[in-house]
Amino acid sequence: MASEALRELTLELSKEYGLPLDPPGIRRLRGVWTKEMSPEGKAEALAGALRRIGPGTWLFVEHPATDGSEMRAIGHNGYEDVAADRAGVLHALTSEAAKAVIRERKIRLVSYADLAPGKPAVRRGSGLPSGGRP
Repeated sequence: MASEALRELTLELSKEYGLPLDPPGIRRLRGVWTKEMSPEGKAEALAGALRRIGPGTWLFVEHPATDGSEMRAIGHNGYEDVAADRAGVLHALTSEAAKAVIRERKIRLVSYADLAPGKPAVRRGSGLPSGGRP
């Protein structure tokens, strides 16, 4: 987080809306790709990351979008190509390569809201089947 004040505000909102900020037992999938990668490169990188993860519940946070005028208006020095980058993220998330791994490994996709305490949609550790094969 950028500052302690921002972290406190985020924790307050997390509590208010019943969305855990750092759910216990959840591992984060990070460093899957770089913004410089092509959409196809991102798709292959995501498929590879999904092949490598082990059993348990994983959190993957990204910002998919289409490459349109609204997204082209966003950016800053050093990250001017936000629209193209996020369109590549959308491509990766919806790619046949990623979908095939999800089907093959029987990965169960859930929303962040499903991780809130008391939600019956997902049990901790149920993102991938347990046992010999992840």
